[in-house]
Amino acid sequence: MIYWIFAGLTFVFLAVFGVQDLLHTQMVSATILHLGYPWYFCYLLGAGKLLAAAALAYPKTRLLREWAYAGVTFELICSFASHSFVRDAWSQRIVPLVVLAIVAIAYRYDPRRPQRS
Repeated sequence: MIYWIFAGLTFVFLAVFGVQDLLHTQMVSATILHLGYPWYFCYLLGAGKLLAAAALAYPKTRLLREWAYAGVTFELICSFASHSFVRDAWSQRIVPLVVLAIVAIAYRYDPRRPQRS
């Protein structure tokens, strides 16, 4: 049950923000430019998020699922770092870490994750 709740939240995050990135919404554009990245970076992030969502949604992609979790983790850590470098408020800095905690719980309880002893 824990897995399905946190996996659902992870999937919703990836799908919603992936689409917003690809559509280059005003909020996304303003944030990307504020952080100092070029405008086309939105398309790279959006495509990555939607590909990660697809990999996590398809149950027979063990290796791709691992890469998706790794990519999302990398993106969220970089998001936290980027907001920190431009000295955004802590309320903006902490959001990627909260999402990262949700993703980490989904990963930990993923029944298709390779079990390590």
